[in-house]
Order: sequence, then C-alpha cells, then structure tokens
Amino acid sequence: NININKIIKIEKIEKTENKETNENLNLSFIDSAIINFSKGLYNLSLQDALKSMETEDFSSKANYIAFLCYLEMYDIESAEKLLVNKNRKLKNILEAKKRQILSNINNFKSYPKYINFLQYLYKNNSFFPKIEIQFYTDDYRGVVAKNKILKNEIIMAIPKECLITLEVALNTSYGKKISSFMYHELNSPKHCLLSSFLLFEQNNPLYKYYFDLLPNDYSNFPIFYTEKELDYLKGSPFLNLITNKKMDMRMDYNKLCEKIEGFKNFTFEKFCQARVIVSSRVFGISINKAKTDALVPFADLLNHRRPRQTQWFYDDNKNAFIVQAIEEINPGQEIFDSYGKKTNSRFLLNYGFALENNDMGEYQLTVVFNNEYPLFDIKKKVFKNEFDFTKIYNLNNNFQESQILELISYLRFLMYDDNINNLFKTIFTSKNKKNEEMNR
Repeated sequence: NININKIIKIEKIEKTENKETNENLNLSFIDSAIINFSKGLYNLSLQDALKSMETEDFSSKANYIAFLCYLEMYDIESAEKLLVNKNRKLKNILEAKKRQILSNINNFKSYPKYINFLQYLYKNNSFFPKIEIQFYTDDYRGVVAKNKILKNEIIMAIPKECLITLEVALNTSYGKKISSFMYHELNSPKHCLLSSFLLFEQNNPLYKYYFDLLPNDYSNFPIFYTEKELDYLKGSPFLNLITNKKMDMRMDYNKLCEKIEGFKNFTFEKFCQARVIVSSRVFGISINKAKTDALVPFADLLNHRRPRQTQWFYDDNKNAFIVQAIEEINPGQEIFDSYGKKTNSRFLLNYGFALENNDMGEYQLTVVFNNEYPLFDIKKKVFKNEFDFTKIYNLNNNFQESQILELISYLRFLMYDDNINNLFKTIFTSKNKKNEEMNR
C-alpha cells in the first residue's frame, strides 16, 4: 500500500466532476500521471510518466511515478531499472514486494500464473486498486480488500476487450456452425458455445493469461465424483440430479462431435470440465441493450455469501464490466458476491459446494401423465413428440423459481378439458415465440 504523496511532494490538483478525462483539464503529463496513479489507473499513469520523462522537465518525479506503476503492476524487472541514485526508500519498497512475491511462489505453484494474469489485465487498463486475490490453496482463492472500501465505490472495472462473450465465441468458424443448431438441438446452447470456445482456444496466446489461472482440480463437482463418493449418496434424490446432468452433457457432447469438425479431439471429460467452468462462472449482462453471457476475468473469483457485499453490471459509457461495493468493507476482509438464493443441491451440482446453514429447502416431485387425466388419448396422440409425459420437478420455497412456473404450466396442460384445437394453437404459438426470443 503505497501513498504517493509521502514519496513525492506534489501540489494538490483540483478535479472537477464535469470533466471526464485528464486531457480536458489541459494537464501536463506529470500531473496527468499523478492523477491517474491516485485513481488506480496504473497503465495510463505509466504512459503519462514515460511521456513526461521524454518531453517535460519532471524527470525525477516521472521516474518515481513510473517506478511505482511498474511495482503495482508486478513488473519487477522494469521497476528495478528505474531505481535512480539508489534511493533507499524505493529500494526498501521494492525488496518488500519481491519478498512477498517469493513467499507466495514458494507456497502456491500457480502464483506465477496469477502475476501474469494481473500484468495482462493492467496492460489492458483494468481497474482494481483496492483489492487483490488471496490464495487459500492453488485452486481455492478469494478476493480481499487491500484498503478501506466505501459504500457505492467502484472496486473493479474490466474492459470489454478482456471479456469472453457469446459474440466473441460466435465470431469463430466453429461458433458460426454451432449457432445454426444450438437452440434447437442442444440442452444448454449458450453454455455449450462458451465451453467450445474454451476448448478450441485453450492454446490461444490471447487468452492464456485467463486459462492458465483456471482450476486444475474439478473433483468437488458431483459429475466427477468417484464410485465410492457416489455410494455415500445412496437413497438420496441427488443421485438422479447427477445422472440427469451427465446424460444431458453427454447428449450435447455427442451432438457437437457429430456436427463440428475436430470436436472429437476433446474427450468427454474435458468437455465436462469446460462446462462446469462456464456454468459456475458465467455472468448474464447487457451490452448496448443486447443481452449476452460473459466470462469475466477477476470478477469470477468473488466467492458466494448472502447477503452480498457487491453488485455488478456492464457500463456502456465505460465499456467495461463494473463491480461496485454496496456496503463499507474494511482492509483485510474477503469481498463476497451472491450467486443467488439457491438450494444446496443446486449449489453443489453447479458450483461444487454446499452451505452449512441454508434456509432454502427442496422437494423432488414426480408428475406422471396417465389415462386418469381428461382427453388423455388425444393429448398423447397429438403431443407425443413434444412432451415427456413423466416429469421430475425440484421445488423449493421460492415461488418465482422457473421450476414452479413450469410445474404449474404442465399441470394446466394435464387438467385441460376443453377444445383440443385451442390447446394445440396456444402451446405452439408459445413455443414459436420462445424460439424467436432464443434466436434473437
């Protein structure tokens, strides 16, 4: 935690709220560098400091600013080159940073990948000056506050260029092919599209910084449980959830292998790993009023807690994914988001963890359509290719859940005893509208 005012004596620069950029203030490069540093915009500050060193008579100040920027962005080698006159204070700061990095490297094998991850985000003008990632194990990490965070303060901004959206995946050769059938033939079309991107682009240097920091161990997700672990669940309806999820994923995998050239090169296990990465990390956002899904580096490392401490959204004006604090957070505290109000079965199945105290209960209800319902023979004949007449619903005490709405809709269908033609028209009109929305 470096207070630049203690190292460089600078005059206070008044900032007006109606000016959005330093260029509008007609500032010198050194002034702009100082302001950007104070804002946590280290890459922009570095660029201004280097320009000042070339064009302005502020070489000493600019050198110090650049040194601090390199240090914040974990570029130790560049920072060392700027140590002028063997400044003891800066040298002590540098040595402390090096000791901290070395200690983390000794404790966590993936820490060098984390440094590369940060360097890439900083170079692309990402913003997160008051937070950092804390390692608990190589694959289990959390986001903690380095400094005090105020309510409503923006704590993170990840530029659009760093997001992996549906549009990014669709703009590939395989993405275009998947888009032609994904909404009609895949169980989880959007997740499959992003999963395919992870698989096909795994060696793409543009995304290496992000892919390298993804987990290596997926054994906490139930679809990867061993037979011995599954034995502990005998008698629980949760076993059916695991089986059904694996069946759905197998069907999607087989369809992708059938239709996408080269997909067979990825094993089913690798596909499942990519799927759980997407399902446990994806954000639903709107960019210029268009809904999309996105993988967001750094933001996806926030762990779950209710009530949440943050809110997130995409800001069209900033062209960035924003995370904002909704309460005051003290230094050293872990910062949490909320994954929603879910049952433990959903948390465990989709995120690989369960909560010790969770007030969301669940009941599994099976509905079988048989000849006791009105117009059974006609419904069975007309809709036999459109409906599974035995359905399982996992219900909880949140009456806005989609499962509740789907159950009510299905019960209406079963109990309907009026004109069958009207039922036919209503159902297929609704289905066509749904397909149109998905295609948009």
